[in-house]
Formats: sequence, C-alpha cells, structure tokens
Amino acid sequence: MPIYNYQAFDGEGTLHKGTKDAISESEVRQFLRSKDLFPKEIRTSRFTSGKVSGINKSGKFKLSRFSFQKGISSKVLTQFTRQLEVLLDATIPYDKAFQLIIPQTEDSGFQSILSDIRGRVIEGGSLAGAMEMHPQVFPAMYVSMVRSGENAGNLGTIMSRLADYYEEQERMRSKIKGALIYPAFMMFFGLAVVIFMITTIVPKITRIFESQSAALPLPTRILMGVSDFVVNHWFLLLLAI
Repeated sequence: MPIYNYQAFDGEGTLHKGTKDAISESEVRQFLRSKDLFPKEIRTSRFTSGKVSGINKSGKFKLSRFSFQKGISSKVLTQFTRQLEVLLDATIPYDKAFQLIIPQTEDSGFQSILSDIRGRVIEGGSLAGAMEMHPQVFPAMYVSMVRSGENAGNLGTIMSRLADYYEEQERMRSKIKGALIYPAFMMFFGLAVVIFMITTIVPKITRIFESQSAALPLPTRILMGVSDFVVNHWFLLLLAI
C-alpha cells in the first residue's frame, strides 16, 4: 500500500505535516477532512516516484506526475476493460462497477490506480478525465475513446470495442511468439550440434589423421583449426559475446 506524505492547514492557519497509509490520494483527503485539516500538498513516499498533487484553482487536487515502479501489462488492461464493459452493459454505475472490479484485480499497483479513479469520479469528475491522470496506464487513444463514449452516452459500446481491440492485440502477440518458438528452437538445436561436432567429433578425427601422417585438404585443415581454437580458447568466445 502506498505511503503518502502530506502538509495541511488547520482552521487557525497552522501547518501540519505527517504520513498516512492509504489506497489512494482520495483516501488521504478524506482522512484530512475528518481531522478538519485543509490539504496543502500530498506526495507519495513509496510506490510512486512522482509528485502526486497540489491544489488547483478549483480547490481540487491535480496529479502532476505519477509513475509506476513496474508497468501495467496489456493483459491486465484488457481484463479491466472487458470487466468494465460487462458491468456498464448491466447498467451498474461507475462507483459500484469500480467497487466490484478493484478486489478482483491482482496487480496491487493497478488497484491503487483504480481506487484513485473511483475517488475522482465520486467527486464529480469524468471517467476519461480521471484516466487521463494516469498516462502510464491508459494510452491517449484509450482516454479519447472513453471521452467520446461518455459524451455520446454509449460508453458500454466503446468499452466493448476497446476490449475487442486489446484482445485481438493479445492474440496477435501470442501468434507471433508461437511462430518464433520453432525457428528459435531449430537455431539453438543446430548451434548445439555444431558445437558438439567441433568440440567432440572433429578432435577425434584429427587425432586419427595425425597418427597416420596423412596429407589433408585445406578445408579439412581449416575445420580442424577452428575446432582446436574452440576447444582450447572457448573463454575468448565468451568474452567476445
């Protein structure tokens, strides 16, 4: 769970500083309000590396920068998009939809982001605007489509299209990985065979020819020289790699 450092004024104008364990920035705000404190600034001391908020002219907090210690995979984003689409199609409000999705999210960092988005939506912000505060998670195209869906009143349809798009991207990535497995296997297998031949078979053949003092053709002598180099100076190859 993130740890937030905060600065806040009381009713007499005295500045108070402290820390608070919270799921999101919204939870810190609620905590300060319960203590009759007026937030001046909130920063994360763990989990994120950026400055989280100050107060803008409207009195609301603005996320100036938010960065993950680890990225959110496209698989996690795809799953979230499909879950939200299903819940919106069932006419479940944003607040309740996020409340249902957050516990099902295994990525703790993404849970924190979703909690922050839920808090912003509860306070009256748009879903697209809340997502826009987290560009490391939600691409500009994603946010733009969500905004158009909100404006047109068909967000469920937009989320369905986004989910279809990301699922197709996942399928394409899986196909590409699958298509590369066999060539990669054959390449490594072939390399292993060559190394085995050079380090094991060729030296034995070399000893046989040397014992018979036979004259060898140039290609054979080159191959034996390569074999001798690999066997006796393999560490140089490792350094070169």
